[in-house]
Amino acid sequence: MLINVLNNAAIPEEEVVNTRLLVQKMVSSDNEDDLNKDYSFQLQAVGEEFTYVLKDEAGNIIPNFDEDGEEILRVLNSDNEFTFALKNGQSVEIAGVTETYTIVETDDGGATSTTITGTQTNGENVSISGTEVTADIGDEEDIHDYDFTNVFEAIVPDTTLTINKTVLSEDDADFENEYSFELSGVEGMYSYTKFDVDGEVIGSDVLGEDGDYTFTLKHGESIVISGLTGDYVVTETDAHGADVSVSGTGLDGNVEQDSVEGSIEENDNHAYNFINDFIGDPVDPPNPPVDPILNNLTITKLVANSNATDSFKLNFVINGIADGSYILRSSIRPDETVNVVNGQFSYTIRANETITILGVPAAARVTVTEELSDTQASQIELTQVSADGGAYEDSHSITVEMDDDRAITFLNHYADENVPTPEQPETPNNPGQPSLPGVVNPPAVDVDANRLPQTDEDDERMLMIFGGIIVAAVVLGAAAMYTKRVKAKRNKI
Repeated sequence: MLINVLNNAAIPEEEVVNTRLLVQKMVSSDNEDDLNKDYSFQLQAVGEEFTYVLKDEAGNIIPNFDEDGEEILRVLNSDNEFTFALKNGQSVEIAGVTETYTIVETDDGGATSTTITGTQTNGENVSISGTEVTADIGDEEDIHDYDFTNVFEAIVPDTTLTINKTVLSEDDADFENEYSFELSGVEGMYSYTKFDVDGEVIGSDVLGEDGDYTFTLKHGESIVISGLTGDYVVTETDAHGADVSVSGTGLDGNVEQDSVEGSIEENDNHAYNFINDFIGDPVDPPNPPVDPILNNLTITKLVANSNATDSFKLNFVINGIADGSYILRSSIRPDETVNVVNGQFSYTIRANETITILGVPAAARVTVTEELSDTQASQIELTQVSADGGAYEDSHSITVEMDDDRAITFLNHYADENVPTPEQPETPNNPGQPSLPGVVNPPAVDVDANRLPQTDEDDERMLMIFGGIIVAAVVLGAAAMYTKRVKAKRNKI
């Protein structure tokens, strides 16, 4: 008898094969759950059964017991489909594998990526691909050793806090001042990007490094802080003597004259505009906040001389307000959220679709431009746009002030006049389309608008014509009756 060095179990000498196949599991993650998961593997090799030992992170053998508490061998066979599981740091040593084998990680736990590294003594035809390794192993004292490393990348929430600086002054020097801010009520470090008045990136840095949460802004500049969640306070600590007021999309907390307090959740976006006024009287900011005036912007896409079902790209530029998120409601699709970044966003509208952007602040000035693809540009001979039911103008772009609900219609005329015109989308003015709350619909097309007006003289002329026709009919009828009577008398004679 010999003693198997893997598990100190006595086995017949003829069954001892000195090859060893080692597999270790490594996990890279900030999530404790990932480190405690079981990761599944399968051995594919020539043989009916293989013994193995399981080791912990320190390299100590983890014993295996049967129902009676007796220590038994661990085996891979058809009963368990040659599978085993490892946690982070654990490893297995499999004995008796010869010829060609494959080790496959069948469940990586949702890892972002998996890498396999290893060494082989007398190993041939080694192939590593994805989550599996294949190689040839001899029947001598060959040792093949592999590390399967699963990497889980941290998911960074799309959470932003935007701070913008606006200066009202008659002195050019005030526009060049650096205005100081402090972020408080938070812990940790948060990266931010800084933009100039034109929305161009002018730098990036980290808040919270060495406990410093201060930053400065000039007129028109802004910073976008990423990854901040929970409670926060933003305070303008040096306004250079200006009266300060605060506006924005996240005014759900307390607002003071030079600070704002809020709480932000993951994948939420808060944006504030700190306005420094060197001209007017001191500004008394709302406390509690006053709801801003919000209006809706409705856009309808129509096509003429075509049954096209194309989609058309619309580019939006919004001035006069801070960035934020808005609900977009479609006549044919579910509601969705659009994010305004640096005053801009784009949306693809379909032919005969109506969309409404809900809750646009009254201070906004919106420019909408239709961008045609090269194919569309070659097929469309004319693009027109109308605002609030007014006359169409030949243009691809229009600007509206959002001091009230606005309705824009883009109309494309395709060059092929032989293609039938599609039905226009129905609105409350074109019955059948359900009305959307707060949506201003474009006016219905008046099918009689292109007919010439009818005058009183036209009416008299028509009456005379119809009267003449009736008199002629009566005369012709009487003449026919007289002719029949004359014939009848002749026949009697």
